[in-house]
Amino acid sequence: MDSLQTMRWILVSMTAAAGVVAFALGYVIPGIILLFGVSLHVMHWYAHRNGLLGTGPTDTQ
Repeated sequence: MDSLQTMRWILVSMTAAAGVVAFALGYVIPGIILLFGVSLHVMHWYAHRNGLLGTGPTDTQ
């Protein structure tokens, strides 16, 4: 994993933690927004990683 991916996952982890803390403190709407953003980012990353969008690695076997 290169440094850009590492920084990206640190940001995603911090955003997810902020969403959980927002829910715990009773801030439901900000918690939903934060966790929804994290889920979109993770789904986008997996789609690119698995080649579903035509830009990720392909299986040559």
